Amino acid sequence: MNLADPDTRTELDVMVDAVLDWPMDLHVDATSGPIQRRDTVAVDAAPAQLAFTRARDGAVDLRLVGDRLTLNRTGAALVLRDVSLHLATDGRDPGQATLSLGTRRSGARAATRLQFEVDGIVADRAAAWTEALVAALDAPPRSTSASLAWVGVASAWEQLARAGLSMRLAPLALDGRAELTGRWHPADNDLVLDGGGELSAVRAWLVPIFALATGEPVETLREEFALQVDALDEQAGVEVDGARFRVRWPPETAR
Repeated sequence: MNLADPDTRTELDVMVDAVLDWPMDLHVDATSGPIQRRDTVAVDAAPAQLAFTRARDGAVDLRLVGDRLTLNRTGAALVLRDVSLHLATDGRDPGQATLSLGTRRSGARAATRLQFEVDGIVADRAAAWTEALVAALDAPPRSTSASLAWVGVASAWEQLARAGLSMRLAPLALDGRAELTGRWHPADNDLVLDGGGELSAVRAWLVPIFALATGEPVETLREEFALQVDALDEQAGVEVDGARFRVRWPPETAR
């Protein structure tokens, strides 16, 4: 969301604290007013607090906290409480970053959280992949330019992966009812996943997210989810037992 967009309404109260020496310590605190945006997906958010720190060694710490976030599209809604985002990089290891997300879905008994760790990031190759992705998303759907742009995304990703990129999911926990951990080394096609829980927790998140993204009716997406679960149950590494599921990849590690 672009806060400078005329369709977005908010107010910001910002305080900057900097040591005027180089390399420089920089700390920014900001508090927003309520955020409202009317678009294909309407956004309403309660006042949020942001804290950004850049240390002299290059380490970055970004924290964003808000009490409420509501996303609406005709026939679909996602209401979140206690939303938090934390992004941190290590100045001693510029190729490493950690992203943590936390929230509570309206009606859920427990919070949802995600911790995602990335290592082996090469700055210029990451920038090239980001530029290629932006170009692909801006291209007209199903056009020749879009096809070429996505080829560019794949090529940039391959270069980034070959430079030693690795990722770790530790963990993804949904409503306290399903959890998944894993790691991935793209260059070696080395993927490990382990987790499971209640299928209803996965459905409660995926259905509204896809409805918001695509505009498809919620009921249609629920039916599609059920069909995909049936198909997954026939795949190696996935077990479905009534209302519960289990994921173990690679399959040969399953007991």
